Amino acid sequence: MNIKTGKMSLMALMAVGALAGVMTTAMAMQEMKINLGGQFCEFYPDEIKEALMKVDGVKEVDAMEKRKWVIVRHEGAHPDQIVKAINSVKGDGWHCMAEFNGD
Repeated sequence: MNIKTGKMSLMALMAVGALAGVMTTAMAMQEMKINLGGQFCEFYPDEIKEALMKVDGVKEVDAMEKRKWVIVRHEGAHPDQIVKAINSVKGDGWHCMAEFNGD
């Protein structure tokens, strides 16, 4: 193999690798619907969002006030981590409980 052929092969390999990385990133985004329970949890969407955004891989949270669910968009976050983050949201006289049914 001469230098010119080697450079072209290396450039082609780098281009394929970069394209595969972009495709993997684009396809990796997942969405989960988590049911919320617990006393007064639905009144604390900001606290829920703050806890979820600390979970590795969570990119976006749609926590709507007075609703009984939250939508979490993530890249590789484990459902147990997400449930644990929501369950940690509590205060004086209120707490949150999360349930994920695999949807």
